[in-house]
Amino acid sequence: MSSQSQCRGDDFTLKEWTFLRYVVLSVMMLWRVVKIKENGKTYQEALETSRPYRLHLSLTMQMNESDQVGNVMGFVVGMFYAGCIFVQTEGVGLVIYFGLSALMDNLHIFLVPHIEFCQYVTAVALYSMALVTFIPNCLVAYYLQSVWYDQGRWRGTKTVFVLVMVMATVVSFLARLYLVYDLRWAYLVSHLLQATDYKVLIAILTPPLVDGVQSFLLLSASLKANEDHSRGVSLELVERDFLSGVFTGIPEDEGGTKRAQSAPLPTLLQNRGSYPSSVQKKFAERHSVSNAA
Repeated sequence: MSSQSQCRGDDFTLKEWTFLRYVVLSVMMLWRVVKIKENGKTYQEALETSRPYRLHLSLTMQMNESDQVGNVMGFVVGMFYAGCIFVQTEGVGLVIYFGLSALMDNLHIFLVPHIEFCQYVTAVALYSMALVTFIPNCLVAYYLQSVWYDQGRWRGTKTVFVLVMVMATVVSFLARLYLVYDLRWAYLVSHLLQATDYKVLIAILTPPLVDGVQSFLLLSASLKANEDHSRGVSLELVERDFLSGVFTGIPEDEGGTKRAQSAPLPTLLQNRGSYPSSVQKKFAERHSVSNAA
């Protein structure tokens, strides 16, 4: 419990350091964008790590072409294209979650009047509980992102995935409010903070630390899902690779006609080798290709 006069100074200090959470999120995303940019140089190889590039061939080629310029502008442009790949692959869940969550958190902490608690108490209570309530978002990213978003279309499961992630984020925030206030988590946090001289420091560090943990877990869920799916890759995804020119380097023409079937047979067999044998067999049967290289 607190009065406005007791809170004013501490809450003002908290506002001044709010930017730290955005620094942490920026560093996490920059780390993954740099990794995508570096790994994209070998996207032609049919490896598990090439999956985001197979789904965005045009962006990958532009990213690599910009990198070959060799100056600062080329690097910046290459990072831009890598960022576009990141947002449309492993980072989609993170962008949706933090875009909505950060907005709702800041509105509730700094704009909604709080009679019983200082803003720094509300911040610590909300962010600490977020470590529990955001778990459904990790599950959505792990179980649905690879199949619904990465392989889907905007007039189908891709849009459904975005809506599901948005709903999961909103519901997790509402669940946090219930746990923090109705189940009195905020009261316990307030009691613990009043017993220490470092309450404002704790309030400053809690949001960026929680954001760092959440972003790492969301990215890990997405990457793990892609890795697991690559091991059990479907015949339909191999078909998409085959028809889009990943195996052959021959993309579809402007009219949408698929021309990858004209690839030399040795090239097809060589690039098909990294997929599971069961998928290779089905692929060979469908296209009357012998398994013998």
